Amino acid sequence: MSKSAKSIAITSKTCYNEENTFFARRYATMRKIGINMLATKMPAQEYVKTIKELGFDAVFTGVPSMETAQSYASLFAKYGISWDTIHSPFHHINDMWLDNEDGANMHKELLHAIDMCAIMQVPITVIHLSSGFTPPDLTPLGHKRYDAIVEHAAKKNVILAFENLRKLGNFAYFMERYENEPHVAFCWDTGHENCYTPDFEFMPLFHKKLVCTHIHDNDGGRGNDQHWLPFDGNVNFDRVAEHFRSCDFDGTLMLEVGCGDDRYRDMDPHEFLSRAAASIKRLRDMVEGK
Repeated sequence: MSKSAKSIAITSKTCYNEENTFFARRYATMRKIGINMLATKMPAQEYVKTIKELGFDAVFTGVPSMETAQSYASLFAKYGISWDTIHSPFHHINDMWLDNEDGANMHKELLHAIDMCAIMQVPITVIHLSSGFTPPDLTPLGHKRYDAIVEHAAKKNVILAFENLRKLGNFAYFMERYENEPHVAFCWDTGHENCYTPDFEFMPLFHKKLVCTHIHDNDGGRGNDQHWLPFDGNVNFDRVAEHFRSCDFDGTLMLEVGCGDDRYRDMDPHEFLSRAAASIKRLRDMVEGK
């Protein structure tokens, strides 16, 4: 870690401890809970109706087609569900650092995600910086592309939430590069921290930039990004709750889960969603000290 990065880490950790005011706070209403769209195989309308009945308040999606986006917006309005974030594409995110056609196309896909947020009035897009344990080196062209993305998001009044993944150095570099950009923020992924960077906690360093969450579990094996329901793996959710209590974040506790794992594969979709709701409500109670 560079001298500058060490200084930032020490300063942020001090602020985290000094500004621990959450314990005295009592909200008049419970914070929102959410889940990714179509975590189970179920028609969209049935899915939205079901999650509403189970107590969910919000969803996030990928980047839908315009037709699907308009359909989603109507469904969410009908059932009183908040469309909190759109997850930008990431399937070939490493190409952002390469001088080739795939890199140019990836750049366009990220710009399109911002445009879709603006059109559908979704305030945040979640964005990746790289993929894998051996991503390409950071390049001037990649910096230029991300600078253009940050500028485009500012023009469109969309928040960019960088998500923690495998490479702490890349993430920390970009949070410092854009530290004075008010629309550049942090999406904390609890599962990624457990299986990608188990010896490092992101919240003490980056909590001031936190705007959204991806909450899920896994067995902690290196790279085992299993997206299990909370409390089905070994993520320390006591510590997760402590982090939330120790900062000013009062946004949605958002699940990012799926039913494709063997442990859920034979489970009825409604049962899976019911278990998902119970798990995130349990975490909410822990955060709120109940």
